[in-house]
Amino acid sequence: GALRAYRSLLTLEIRRAYAELLGVRRRFESLAAGLGKDFFLYEHDPKGVFIYLSPSLPSVLGWSLEEFQTHYTAYLTGHPVNKDVVTRTEGSLAGIQQSPYPVEVRHKDGSTRWLEVYEVPVKGADGRVASVLGIARDDTPRRRSEKELQQVKAAVGQAHEAIAIARADGTIRLANTAWANLHGYEPAELVGKHLSMFHTADQLEREVVPFN
Repeated sequence: GALRAYRSLLTLEIRRAYAELLGVRRRFESLAAGLGKDFFLYEHDPKGVFIYLSPSLPSVLGWSLEEFQTHYTAYLTGHPVNKDVVTRTEGSLAGIQQSPYPVEVRHKDGSTRWLEVYEVPVKGADGRVASVLGIARDDTPRRRSEKELQQVKAAVGQAHEAIAIARADGTIRLANTAWANLHGYEPAELVGKHLSMFHTADQLEREVVPFN
C-alpha cells in the first residue's frame, strides 16, 4: 500500500513537472513568434544535440526544424571565430554563464549567416546542467553594413581629392588625409569636430548651414 501510494505521488510529480515544462516551451514559442524572422530559440542537451528549436528557425537559416535538430556543430562554417563556440558551449555545459558571442553558420541556400548568441545553462534538481537554452539573433545585416562602411572609409582615405563626411548638424564623421592636410590637421584630429572651425560666422550662416 505504501509503495503504491509512493508511486502515485511520484507519477503526479512527474506529470506536474511535465506540464510546467510544456508551459515554459509554449512561452518560449510565443516569444519566438513575437521576435519575428531575425531570431530563433533553441535548447540542446548536455551532449550538444538540439532538443528544441523554435518555428522561426527556417526563416532565419532556411533549414527545417528536422534538418537542424542535430549536433550544434553540424552547420558551423570553418571561420576561425567558431573555434571559440566550442569553448563557450563547454562553459555553458559546465554551468558557467557566458557573455554573448558570435557564430558563423551555413544557410541552406549555400550562403553564410552571422548569429549573435545568448545562452543560459539550465540545472536540474541534482545541480548538474540538464540543458542549455539559447536565443540566436541574425547579425548578418549589421556586419555587412559595417564591412561596407569600412570599404567606404578605405576608399575615401586613399583618394587624392580632399574629402570629408559630416552629419547634417555639421559634425565631422570622416576626413581623408588630403582634406585634413589641406587644413593642417591629421584625419583623426578632425573626427567629432564641427565644420564651423573652418568658417567665419558669416560664412557659416550664409553658406554652410543652408548647404547642410
